[in-house]
Amino acid sequence: MTADATASSPPSRQPGRRSHREGAFFHMTITSSDNPAIKELKRLQSSHARSRADVFAAEGEDLIEMAAANGWKPERVLVREGCGLDGEEVEAELLDSVSSLGSGTRAIGIFTKAYVPEVTSGLLVHLAGLSDPGNVGTIIRSAHALGATGVSLGPETADPFGPKAVRASMGSVFAVPLHTGVAVSELPGRKVALAGGEATSVRVLPEGDLVLIVGSERAGLDPKTLELSDLIWSIPMADGAESLNAAVAVSIALHAANRIPGNA
Repeated sequence: MTADATASSPPSRQPGRRSHREGAFFHMTITSSDNPAIKELKRLQSSHARSRADVFAAEGEDLIEMAAANGWKPERVLVREGCGLDGEEVEAELLDSVSSLGSGTRAIGIFTKAYVPEVTSGLLVHLAGLSDPGNVGTIIRSAHALGATGVSLGPETADPFGPKAVRASMGSVFAVPLHTGVAVSELPGRKVALAGGEATSVRVLPEGDLVLIVGSERAGLDPKTLELSDLIWSIPMADGAESLNAAVAVSIALHAANRIPGNA
């Protein structure tokens, strides 16, 4: 039997899938919510299940391309039937049912979570209890763009591999080394607390290895973390302004540290 004849032979019927022909080739399409990949994506919609899982989902071909550019290989990729992207084809309505995007998606990649155990000195960001996943993802994106060497995630910090954080990072979650389980005192470099209104605050960031520390959106940094910090850095604001968004404050601090390659 020739290769062409093999390619044009219809595959055997599989439960929860249907075949369709494109040119000389037959393709299988996932049609059942009982498919293992669909069931896994449904489980990952639960924050509790995500916290116990070793994998996470990234939606959209832009994020999947960003992953590939940084050496991440997906466990599998599910794509909308007939969209022309590489991956396992899924009925449009079924793929939308497991999408976290209101408008649906053309592709969902499933990846294995990866933290980096070795912390590289330079310009680090430490998130101390930052609970908003959008802010976590935005900070990872800024860290990537503004020359940080990594992001450390403290207790009570939102999952960087949750759907909102991954999307807010615009794929930078695949490019920035992420560290977890490292105490603030063990991070290499001078500890800089981002907190406004303190009498001891300074406005010029020192050179050398730095750790920029930001706290939760409501409570800020706790007294113990402030005590461990070498200095407190504040951002001047106009009269009457209460505060800055945590991700905005970190982005300003990263830019002030000026570690962008070739921009010294």
